[in-house]
Amino acid sequence: MTADADGAIDLEAVLLELAPTLASGQLIADEGFALFDAMSALEVGDVKMDAGARTTADALTLDALIARGRAPIDVPCDDALVRVFDALLACEGTFRAGSASATTTLSNAYVAARERFDVDGDVGVNVVLRAYVKALVGSVWTVKHVVRVGDVYEEEDFVMHDFGEPSAPHAGERKSEDDEVLIGLSRALEVVNDDATSMSDDVRRALKARLEFRRAHHGLMKVATRAVGSGSSGVLNDLAEHVTRVKAAGCEIASGLDMFVGQAARQFELFTGKEAKTELMRNAVLSSMKK
Repeated sequence: MTADADGAIDLEAVLLELAPTLASGQLIADEGFALFDAMSALEVGDVKMDAGARTTADALTLDALIARGRAPIDVPCDDALVRVFDALLACEGTFRAGSASATTTLSNAYVAARERFDVDGDVGVNVVLRAYVKALVGSVWTVKHVVRVGDVYEEEDFVMHDFGEPSAPHAGERKSEDDEVLIGLSRALEVVNDDATSMSDDVRRALKARLEFRRAHHGLMKVATRAVGSGSSGVLNDLAEHVTRVKAAGCEIASGLDMFVGQAARQFELFTGKEAKTELMRNAVLSSMKK
């Protein structure tokens, strides 16, 4: 068989020839083939199963994240580093809204190059950018950890598609004093606070708002991961303290009930194409909890 100009070989004729000789349930496969591969192949292009099939219209903007109460308060600033932070946050928000990690976060150029930032070089940019990016990566891998430890998925239904990207510690893996993300964010905030010459007050306020958001977010995930699996002692008290702090900062709080109903409503709409009656669903849950 010969390849075409692009180097591809058309195997359709071979498959058609072999098909009549196959028994029911028998597959044409090499030694590396697995059921997981078959399921993944069937799901490619199916918007209900393949997150990568989502359109660019599904991507979230910073304004959309702020409107949903899922991002720091808007501190507008026309600065290159601030714009990078906002774009990265929008990528993470799109991932958390259901799009693939590979096409939103893990294949991002800043994420891929994070280990190349020279911490001892351009302190003003590299320390701050590296801290923010490492916090984002930690957030992505924490989602992966929570879903897997929670044991609420089937193998073929939850694939990170990391394409060889080395895994990072999840938020709850290390104590606060040894947590590289928290250490890096604290160092970045020191750099921003101490830089009295190369940045304006507007830029400083904008960077601090975003770095403090990442630190608070990482701290909250650190507490929340303890509620999954073992080691959940004191979680409720710690979560209550975080909730109090973020409320004082003006952030919107979504309860477990809100998320539970929201998830069910979205699933209903995806599979039926009809609008979910969220208030009815919410009342049903509340009624069930009272029994």
